Amino acid sequence: MRNKLTTFLIITLYFLVVTVTPINCANRKNNFILSCTWLKSSFGVNQDAIFVWDIKELLSGKKPTLHLVWKGGRGKNPEAAISPDGKYTAISTWNQQRDAQNILLLDLKTKKEEWLTKDFGEQFFIHWINNRLLLIYNIPHKINGKFSIQIWDIKNKKMIKEIDTQNLFSPPKNAHFDLINIAPSELDNHLIFINWIQEKKFKEYIYNNEKTLYLPIYPYQIAWLEKNNFKIVKRIPYPAINNLPYPPKQHFDISPNGTFAFITDVFPTKEASYPEKNLIRIMKLENNNKTFKTLFTILPSNNIVQYDSVKFFDNNYLIFSEKEIKNNKTKYYVAVYDVSNKKEWKFEPTWNGKNIALVNHKVVPDTFSINSFLKNR
Repeated sequence: MRNKLTTFLIITLYFLVVTVTPINCANRKNNFILSCTWLKSSFGVNQDAIFVWDIKELLSGKKPTLHLVWKGGRGKNPEAAISPDGKYTAISTWNQQRDAQNILLLDLKTKKEEWLTKDFGEQFFIHWINNRLLLIYNIPHKINGKFSIQIWDIKNKKMIKEIDTQNLFSPPKNAHFDLINIAPSELDNHLIFINWIQEKKFKEYIYNNEKTLYLPIYPYQIAWLEKNNFKIVKRIPYPAINNLPYPPKQHFDISPNGTFAFITDVFPTKEASYPEKNLIRIMKLENNNKTFKTLFTILPSNNIVQYDSVKFFDNNYLIFSEKEIKNNKTKYYVAVYDVSNKKEWKFEPTWNGKNIALVNHKVVPDTFSINSFLKNR
């Protein structure tokens, strides 16, 4: 399960404007989105890369220009986030010396790179608490190592707090804690988590006349965590227990007005899997914030087989990735969906003439200046 949830699909995209409507981007100074990918080198080795692109260009009917922020590392699963003051980018990427997924700090002005973490583990779910403190989720390589939330002071390059995630949640008696997912957005200074559990007793299913035993693993609760003191203030049951999240890390998000987007299997499943198709559920809390109501779903078409990496841009726009298989050929798209008017725009990101995979989308803070960044290259 650990491998499933730390193996993140990539999804990239073909320029196709479906509808053009007036743009309302809430008076933002910029409208940039940061997205990650990995590029194939001439030696066949994957190289991580980070781009920014302007969502306003897409909503205006243009193909967004991709601006390269960083390229380096190896392997898959890159993730990045720019600090609120626009000075640093924290990057989850492969550390060759440790054979681990560590956190790299990039000074956006000087372009200096420095490893923040150097231990043997997998670190991701990057989230800036403020300009100085960075939250990450840590899964150690060592046996019996504790899964933890770590808070790092980037000025002193020291971890100042570590929270054993097993102590945050109380699983039912028939199960134990497995791991967590963290939404890329926060709501009212709360971080939103999903905690997963694994049942203690084996169950069986029969497929092609073969009996298989397995320990069910699934999301159990959604929790609201205070950003400043890291205390849980609210818990509710996960809303789609029979339709499990798809394995990509960024499979859910929450908008500023409290609308949720979940990527789940199309069909009910008993354990997390890699389905041929998935869908996106748009949901809201009701009944005094105790239960979820599905507002609508974004269903895959005949050719779209997978969705990935949901991220809200303000209240109206949901960014996500798509994978299309048509005539035995694969294409990747990035889509923006107007959740109020149910209209969609999408494009095929390309770099050096090749279709690339963009995932793990984040909204770039207004303090980031693309002109200054390009000037200082």
